[in-house]
Amino acid sequence: MKINLFLGDKLETQKTLAGHELASTSVDWKRDTLVTISDDRQIRVYKMPDAEYLYSLWTKDTILEWHTLTYASLAYTGDNSAVLGVTTQNGYLFIFELVDGKFMQKYARKISTGGLEAFELVNG
Repeated sequence: MKINLFLGDKLETQKTLAGHELASTSVDWKRDTLVTISDDRQIRVYKMPDAEYLYSLWTKDTILEWHTLTYASLAYTGDNSAVLGVTTQNGYLFIFELVDGKFMQKYARKISTGGLEAFELVNG
């Protein structure tokens, strides 16, 4: 995955993020946290602005059937607290909560019999 920036009328690659084994399907960036998800069922967390890789979370240990990750949404709920939501193409919703600087899984359930086609966490 590449992070590109328009400088005037020119598009320049600023950083290449390695690590996903399959196609990246969603990205969200709030404050100094960048989250990417992929068809490889991996959630990768980076610290910005340098895109420093911090750690990965996996959904394949929770959902044993085939699935891909479709949407990620990150919301800060306070100065140092955040929630990350991730959906799958087969109707699962994952909620991760930021605990001591690391996202920990708090919720994983099938909430739809079909795919979830849009998703956003809203603080408020």
